[in-house]
Amino acid sequence: MKSHDRHIERLLKSAFRSRLKGGVYFDDQTRLQYATAACNYRVFPQCVVMPRDGDDVSEVIRIARDLNVPVTPRGAGAGLTGGCLGNGIILDFSRYMNRILSIDIQQQTVIVEPGVVQGDLDRALLRHRFFFPPDPSSRMYSTLGGMVGNNAAGPHSVKYGVTRDYLLSVSAVCGDGEEVTFRNDMEYESLPPGRLRSLGAQLFPLLQANDSLFQRFLPKTRKNASGYRVDHVLEGNRLHIANLMAASEGTLGVFTGFELRIAPMPDAVGMVLLFFDSVDACCESVPQIAEMNPSMLEIMESTFVDLVRKSAFDVGVPFPMNLRSMLLVEFDGQSAEEVNDRIRSLERLVVGPGRPAMSSRRGMQQEERNRLDRIRQAASPILNRYPPPFKPIKFIEDTVVPVHHLPRYISKMHALFEMHGVRGVIYGHAGDGHIHVNPLMNTSRSDLVKTMQQMADTTYELIREFDGTLSGEHGDGLLRTPYLSAFFGPAYDVFKEIKRCFDPEGILNPGKIVSVDHRRFTDDMKFHFPRTVRATETVLDQDRVTDALFACSSCGACRNYCPVFIASGDERTTPRSKANVLTRMISTDFPAENDLIGVAHKQVFDHCIQCGTCLTECPSGVNIPLLMELAKNVSIDHNGMAIQDRVLSETGFSVDAARILPKLSNALLENRVVRKALELTLGLDSRRKLAPFTDIELSSLVPEMTQPAGRKIVYFPGCTAEANDPWGEGASILAVLSHHGYSPFIPDLECCGIAGITMGRLDRIRPQAARNIALLHEMTRGGMMIVTGSPSCAMALRHEYPELMETSTAREVADRVRDIHELLVELLSNGRLDSRFEPVRMKIAVHQPCHARAMGAGQYPARLLELIPGLTVHRLEPRCCGMAGTFGMKKKNLDFSFRIGDRLFREIKAIKPDLVATACGTCRIQIEAATGIDTVHPISLLAEAYGLMPARFGLLKNVKV
Repeated sequence: MKSHDRHIERLLKSAFRSRLKGGVYFDDQTRLQYATAACNYRVFPQCVVMPRDGDDVSEVIRIARDLNVPVTPRGAGAGLTGGCLGNGIILDFSRYMNRILSIDIQQQTVIVEPGVVQGDLDRALLRHRFFFPPDPSSRMYSTLGGMVGNNAAGPHSVKYGVTRDYLLSVSAVCGDGEEVTFRNDMEYESLPPGRLRSLGAQLFPLLQANDSLFQRFLPKTRKNASGYRVDHVLEGNRLHIANLMAASEGTLGVFTGFELRIAPMPDAVGMVLLFFDSVDACCESVPQIAEMNPSMLEIMESTFVDLVRKSAFDVGVPFPMNLRSMLLVEFDGQSAEEVNDRIRSLERLVVGPGRPAMSSRRGMQQEERNRLDRIRQAASPILNRYPPPFKPIKFIEDTVVPVHHLPRYISKMHALFEMHGVRGVIYGHAGDGHIHVNPLMNTSRSDLVKTMQQMADTTYELIREFDGTLSGEHGDGLLRTPYLSAFFGPAYDVFKEIKRCFDPEGILNPGKIVSVDHRRFTDDMKFHFPRTVRATETVLDQDRVTDALFACSSCGACRNYCPVFIASGDERTTPRSKANVLTRMISTDFPAENDLIGVAHKQVFDHCIQCGTCLTECPSGVNIPLLMELAKNVSIDHNGMAIQDRVLSETGFSVDAARILPKLSNALLENRVVRKALELTLGLDSRRKLAPFTDIELSSLVPEMTQPAGRKIVYFPGCTAEANDPWGEGASILAVLSHHGYSPFIPDLECCGIAGITMGRLDRIRPQAARNIALLHEMTRGGMMIVTGSPSCAMALRHEYPELMETSTAREVADRVRDIHELLVELLSNGRLDSRFEPVRMKIAVHQPCHARAMGAGQYPARLLELIPGLTVHRLEPRCCGMAGTFGMKKKNLDFSFRIGDRLFREIKAIKPDLVATACGTCRIQIEAATGIDTVHPISLLAEAYGLMPARFGLLKNVKV
């Protein structure tokens, strides 16, 4: 760091310490997390501030103005253009300024802070049957501040419009540090004295004098998120300054709050997918269909169709053989009959012999609509999971042309791809002429950056030729700002004047919309092409690590599903933050790390609880759990491992030791003094009550609970079934298997080792994994299945062992593993499941353990229990309980573990079930501790309903029915 930068840092720290209420961070680890976002760029900030309120924002900007330090606002970091990156102060609004302040259903308005996530707002509005219509694909994690800053839209904009259309007022802090509320529809002569009147006095004549210029040089499109939106700001004697704030990317003012319009939800929705044998026929149908007022009109043309066909992604809808393009059309209305009539009218217009579309497929029910919409959403995961060295690089992305130019524009884009030897995928919002262009680039090409520059130059010339705009919803940022001067001509000079009115010192997000230098859009790219990595002489040098890190797009989707981030609200706990840290460690873009995994790195990695959600939810398919296991393994090699973690990672040894004298073990674990001693020595929280141990050998129950003549199957019971609940979970599974003609046996296997794997003790676990694999492989050679009732054991056998061992034998064993619920659902699908259940009159809530969800088996327990007559089954939202094996047992984590599970516990308490069913043993401990409600393994309930369990072990003995 230069001496000047150190001096500025000291001044900032001093000023912030005395004048701010929010959090302030100057450390390298935090700066790294905010140096990138869902874009191609990396720019390191000087510091990160998490303001508590508008006063904090005003103070930051005053301090920044005095010291000439740039200020850049940030929400979820979900922007694709680098608009939320800057080399000065980053203001993160998602941490604290994230409140919904009011909902007025009568007036159909809400007042919110900029850090509110749209998904949270829509959940709050759902109970009133209202919603906020703009719907970008990132709506479940993007913040409203970012949506206003980019003028976000989405597939429903063809009917419902864009974010700007719902702005009533914007509160923002301008470049002088004063907070001002900008409303639409303000009389110029009636502006109140002060900052608002002085701004109006500058804006009014400026906009009035340049109206004809705007008419000539502004885009002729329905949607636009490029440049300043000067249209519809001045109307007669009225100023709509809130409109000007949309798409301004924090360059005119830093938002502190909004008043927004909301809309009532439609009563009925229906979809129809139209199949075309040519792109031209498809595009030429768009204007006709747009006149029918659809709520969605999406195009998926030939490259999209080819991509889906050649991928392993199952969209669940068959494509006609000569398909070249598709339109997905949605209508909404007041009744299903009305929507059906409109779909039939559309089909009569465009489908059939002599008409443009070959055929169609309707979707009136929710399940079928989801199936059709799944096709539209398939592009991103397919592209993001494309094998290296190919990578979708979003440098053209969301251009817009008038709808009548679509056929020519798409044709010219294909010619451009062919010219440069690039494969590109085109899809998007046809009703607005808004097209997403995603070139799939070979990142090993030495001329990659040059090719990107040439393709972007040509594309933007095409857009100007067609009277289009560079962006329909993602904004300019670092990506498009270099082109704006040439693109907007003399209107760009007016943009600069507008910027000076609001921010005379030029400290608000400089370099976005109004350029401050001669940078190219390829500057500050976060990866060099081709990839350059350093050798660390560790497991991190494996290609699978580099490939995974390179695949991570930092899109921010993990903010919506990572249970640790949801509980903490801290960007540093997200999966993408972990990928950022590992990237820094192995990339030559950064200085070599002397301490490969130091304390700061380990803190980031320890925030991964290995829930496995990334495996199913990450759009890019990045295996963060594996990366964390490898990183923790490197940490152990370099820094050793605390004795507490060593003991907790040896689950099998600890369980076996406790079972030698179970009564003594249970008595000791109930003793407060002993528990306090364990807290001081092993870090086990003395408040945590563990399940009691038993000396019953589960294998001894096999002759009593099974039929020897049945089909043989291996039962891998897991610690809970063997040591804590053999007469519940263990015996129930044995009995249900036997009832369906299986003859289960329990081989002498070692613990699956999942605790050690998740803690990074890979070298310790490999030998026992190898022994388990060898024995199981020998047993299953004849096609025998392996079944387990423990999701974590199934996760170890089916997912972790192949990753850990990287052998064909491990993969063959993994292919034979079934979760017990998965096996029974297979029997149900084949008509072989006995459905002769006795009634069980009680109410239960069914929880999905994280590892079960990660393997795609999360819904199966509820599906089976719903077959039992009299049983009222509530499917809980798929949420983590926070226990995460041994994570929630530690004193340092216990309170946080309950915070992770808080939403789940509140849901359970609201339902007031008689029992909670969950397959995970440690989840049962956590849920019982948090709710006080008994929990059982789902198969125990099935065994009861079959009448298989002896009365003395019945589950219903303590339940009032």
